Amino acid sequence: MAAEQPAKGEGKDEKWPHKSFGHEVWKWRSHSENEIQLVIAYLSRLFLSILKRPKATWSARLKRGEWVGAADLARLRSMIMPCLVACCFFGIAATADDKLPPPPPFPQSQDVAVTFGETKEIKLVVTGRIVEPLTFLVRKPPRLGTLSEIRATSRTTGSVFYSAPPSGAATMDSFSFAAKSADSPVSASASVRLALADRPAELVAPATVDFGSVFLGESSQSVFVLRNVGGSMARGSLEAPAPWAFSKGGAYRIKAGGSQEVAISFSPVEARAYTGRVALGNETLLLQGVGTDPISVSPALITLSGPERQQGKVSFQLKNESPTARTVEIAWPQYFEGSREVLLAPQAEIGITGQLREGFLGASQEAVVLKTGSFRTTIAMNIFPAPAKLKVLPEGGFHFDQSHASPHKLVLSNEGGVPAAFRIAATDGITFAIRENINEVAPGETLEILVSLAPTVGQDFQGKLEITPQDSGPISIPVTASKSVANPISRLLNIPPEAVNTPAETALSAPLAIEKAHVVLSTAHEVEILWKAPDETTTFHAERGQLLGQDDGPVTMRWVTWPGVKFRRQEGSIAARFENLPAGAQWIVRLVPGDSSALKPSPAFRIQTAEGRPFAYTGWLVGVAMLALIGLAFFVRHRRRQRLLAQYEKRIDRLDNE
Repeated sequence: MAAEQPAKGEGKDEKWPHKSFGHEVWKWRSHSENEIQLVIAYLSRLFLSILKRPKATWSARLKRGEWVGAADLARLRSMIMPCLVACCFFGIAATADDKLPPPPPFPQSQDVAVTFGETKEIKLVVTGRIVEPLTFLVRKPPRLGTLSEIRATSRTTGSVFYSAPPSGAATMDSFSFAAKSADSPVSASASVRLALADRPAELVAPATVDFGSVFLGESSQSVFVLRNVGGSMARGSLEAPAPWAFSKGGAYRIKAGGSQEVAISFSPVEARAYTGRVALGNETLLLQGVGTDPISVSPALITLSGPERQQGKVSFQLKNESPTARTVEIAWPQYFEGSREVLLAPQAEIGITGQLREGFLGASQEAVVLKTGSFRTTIAMNIFPAPAKLKVLPEGGFHFDQSHASPHKLVLSNEGGVPAAFRIAATDGITFAIRENINEVAPGETLEILVSLAPTVGQDFQGKLEITPQDSGPISIPVTASKSVANPISRLLNIPPEAVNTPAETALSAPLAIEKAHVVLSTAHEVEILWKAPDETTTFHAERGQLLGQDDGPVTMRWVTWPGVKFRRQEGSIAARFENLPAGAQWIVRLVPGDSSALKPSPAFRIQTAEGRPFAYTGWLVGVAMLALIGLAFFVRHRRRQRLLAQYEKRIDRLDNE
């Protein structure tokens, strides 16, 4: 918009002052007297210029949109006289007094939340130029509540107490205040808006609920009153720690000033004192109770070991601690037998006995379960294994007929619950063979020992086989043999009656004394024979007998040298070792001195090996068969996958061709 030209009759040096006029007037207090007079002059000339301008000038301005219209012109004309009077007043005031009073402080408005019936301290704040002492005054008091006297608390703050009404439908209240410095006028007022609300709910309950002593498996209920002393509705639910529980989930709904009965139950699960707490806002409800066993048991742990384990008898005491009769159900472990149910009178005590079943030799950790009503308790039982107990059959021992050299069988059985270790000692002339050199018997197992007696001539034999268990005294097995002559080969091998003895038997009439024989390694069937050496130079070799003859003719014996027998000398004796003997076979053997010796061959004796273990071969066959089946399964699966892949490829090719 172009700048306005001065009106006719106005000087060319005059300016239109309305753009900066407001700024000049706003700072009138700080201007000098001449400046204030200049402002008044500007105002006067402004209104005069509006009156002097012709109507054509106003029409041109209206066309240009620079002025508001004729109505505004009339309004301006009506304001001329008041403005002139005001300007004159300010001019006179400015010239009359050179200094104005300092500005007052500025109080701050604020919003405060207050509950009904509450007396609340409100902090009042002022800003600006303050010269102490600072004073406050209430411009407009509250409509609903009451105010205390306002007092200054610091250079810029004050404090007042507002007391809200106890209740009401209104939700808002307010008051206004002003402040004054020591050298200033009173300030404009500031408002404090007060939001009124009901007091929050406040729950009150007894400090403690004590349930006393309650038997395990039973429940006790108590009722207490929950009151709401707050100013609003209380809704929610109470939560109690186990073993307490509120009925209906502990839900409550209490209006202001009302109350409600709440039921809580106590169901202890252990015999001890219980303590719990329930939160009620800022308060706490204390819960107390003691769990008590309705029946007492003694002892709490039963141990079976040593002599008690062999007897297998257990006992314990039951006492009814309650004032009513109780039926107690007893559940025994599977290895025990005893009473299944007993009736206990009030405060009565009874003894219970159980017996371990025969045949149970091992160890176990079991428990006897006692139940009465909802109460259940247990008695721990620690059962140790039965001690090792070796039993020997036959108990009367063995008697050998020297004309028959078959070994006797000795059976060891363990009737205990732990392995029975043992040692065997024998009189000279008695030999024994144990399967796989085992020196202990597993619980409930048996072990067979083959006992043999070396042939003797011309005297009776009395000896013993002594078995010594690890944890008990020795067991003596007598071994006897009648006086007899040398054993003919036909009797030794049970040759048919029509067999004819050969001259080779005459060599047995001068026997060589054999001190002892023992098994060196039973798994490989190695046997070693030991006898006293006649001198330092005599050598020996072993011979075994072969039966010759037809089925319907006479049977003869021929002695042939046994190759591979190893001889060695040790401490004045000679030992012959027979190695790698096949299983399940027997031989008639004799020891023959060298040709240069005048000694005769030894008496014939029998070497018999134990039967083999066909199951070992069966196990290998089963293993090979399992591997073959597994390989066949993989082969079939592979072929099936190949066929499926081929079918998929054909389908893909067919789709590509389509």
